[in-house]
Amino acid sequence: MKLLRAAPEAPKGNAEDGRKLFSEINQLQNQQFTICTASITLVGAYLALVMPKPPYDTICGDAKYLAMVSCSSAGAIVVLMLLFLWHNAIAHIVAVISSYLEVCQLSDWERDIHSFRRNNSFPSRTRISTYLFLALGGLLFLFAVGVTLEFRSCGAASAKHADWPEAFQWLTLFFFGYIALVLAFIRPGGWVTKRTDLINRWIELKRGQS
Repeated sequence: MKLLRAAPEAPKGNAEDGRKLFSEINQLQNQQFTICTASITLVGAYLALVMPKPPYDTICGDAKYLAMVSCSSAGAIVVLMLLFLWHNAIAHIVAVISSYLEVCQLSDWERDIHSFRRNNSFPSRTRISTYLFLALGGLLFLFAVGVTLEFRSCGAASAKHADWPEAFQWLTLFFFGYIALVLAFIRPGGWVTKRTDLINRWIELKRGQS
């Protein structure tokens, strides 16, 4: 989408507005960091809690344990999904505020960083966070798969024909739904409205006010 030109008579924002909005962006980005930290803590604490502990004979072929691992892993993926959506919503708010600062000429950073990224390789904070959520979800799924393969048919008992496959199917469903959700954000444009679209909306709003 082409970028509209701001009307010359469009009112510019004042310095106080810029100060407040910069402070708001800083708080929102701190929230994003907290969400990422909470996600890592969630996965680490969950794995430490559910990790098989000796003696392993007591859980070999235990269908209830395998079903519990699958169900709890699916639940952890759902929580991770909600945290990702929260993180994504904050990213969208930051994009809206940044586009306003650019339109009102309260900051040159937003325009300059986008121009810089077009010609240079520069890591995106939001993209890095998205890959983090993708890796954490994959870790939860691989953990459940590994435990299932290791303990489903060992020992005297066997869980081959028990009820755990149904729980494992739910885990697989939640996992691939989660992957689809994250990949939808990674693709060009993602779930956050494109910068040019946001800028054009602000410009049209300013023109309507003038």
